[in-house]
Amino acid sequence: MTIEEILGGESKNLEYKGERPAKSKSYMKSVVAFSNGVGGKIVFGIEDKTLKVLGVPDNILFSEMDSIANIISD
Repeated sequence: MTIEEILGGESKNLEYKGERPAKSKSYMKSVVAFSNGVGGKIVFGIEDKTLKVLGVPDNILFSEMDSIANIISD
């Protein structure tokens, strides 16, 4: 994503999460809503209120990706 896209904020098809919540239910509602609609993106590592880019630490990046993919496929 470009900085311009990030600064555009959230929309009906774009949601930001500072980090992956411990309970998947909080973002799975968005996944289901996007799946039942026209699609969308959930971007982890950006604070939704301030639009501050936090990123995802390198040492957990791949485990986070695996966890998210596993939860969605389950």
